[in-house]
Amino acid sequence: MLIEKVKKIKIGFGKDQEPTMGPLINAQARIRIIEMVEDAVAKGATLRSGGGVPEGFNVGHFFQPTILKGVTPEMRVYREEVFGPVASLISFEDEASILEKANDTDAGLVAYIYTRDLNRVQKLSEQLEFGEVQVNGFKYAIYLPHGGIKESGIGKDCSQYALDDYLIKKRVTTQL
Repeated sequence: MLIEKVKKIKIGFGKDQEPTMGPLINAQARIRIIEMVEDAVAKGATLRSGGGVPEGFNVGHFFQPTILKGVTPEMRVYREEVFGPVASLISFEDEASILEKANDTDAGLVAYIYTRDLNRVQKLSEQLEFGEVQVNGFKYAIYLPHGGIKESGIGKDCSQYALDDYLIKKRVTTQL
């Protein structure tokens, strides 16, 4: 199902009429992601979709939406924040093992849960060590706080909480 959805993503520039996935921020970002995908495949992951520069996109820093299956802790895509269109599929036996695998990182920006079980959502979201937990999709909006924990930064951008990084709270008490 994921592969079919990924195949429908239209790659292009922001000026295009239809929804698109644009380029990466620069050439170094694309090189970094290519190296991460190559590292994963060399260490046993299976490339299920994408994995390279899309045909016809020699200008700009485009990269195909990519799905890797069988990602393990020895791979860079497991350990590092990708910041690109790469989904790493990681097998697990039970909730305890997936929590251990998910939290086994120095990063902590966003975790995603896909389930119909709201009890599972509550339980997992409390135990995931990430600044955000998104359920059954993603939601990004200027009024929602966005930010990570661990090595994924400090503070929040967007929303009223972004102001906290620029303010010093001080209490002054005076006896009259």
